[in-house]
Amino acid sequence: MSRYGASVLSSSLLARVGAAAAILGGIAWTVKGVAILATGDQPPVVFELGPPLFAVGLIGLYARLGQRGRAADAGLVLACVSILLAGVLLVAWVFASDALPDGEDDFTPLSLVIAGASLSFVAGLVLLGLAARRALVLPRRWRSFPLAVGVFAMPGVGIGGGILSELSERLFELPLVVFALGWIVIGCLIWSTDQAEQLAPTREARRAG
Repeated sequence: MSRYGASVLSSSLLARVGAAAAILGGIAWTVKGVAILATGDQPPVVFELGPPLFAVGLIGLYARLGQRGRAADAGLVLACVSILLAGVLLVAWVFASDALPDGEDDFTPLSLVIAGASLSFVAGLVLLGLAARRALVLPRRWRSFPLAVGVFAMPGVGIGGGILSELSERLFELPLVVFALGWIVIGCLIWSTDQAEQLAPTREARRAG
């Protein structure tokens, strides 16, 4: 296999892994939000799963972009930072679980690590969303979707969630569920466009034949 072929295969594998991670992270946060809306209680682990899975999703989006620039490279760096911080949380969960916050309202020093991991993947999504908008990879009508999800995060979750929580604390989860569903769509876009790229040579060969 040529170096070019190996590179394409490697990028395709990263894209598929990232797509699956984005979908799983979106499902985890959707389950979390729906459970809190329904019962008021947060299921264990699902909140902590989000940041590392979303960060891997960003790496998949980066791998899927054919045209990369400074924005995409910066987004990749932020994704790696988010994964590093998530690794710190994993070590804390294994060896010092009492230090982890008990729910979103509990504050411990590790809450800053969770916030850093979350802000890193949100900022990374905005930067990679800008790159995806310029690249001719995603379908035209969906080209701005990753950027829209990233831009929605801060005002939608921070401000919108704060306003809704004044009515009921459970309603804070509504914009988070919307954000999580956005990640599921992003994962599906990465997967479907990668699959389309893999099928393209076969179609060309059939036309040539």
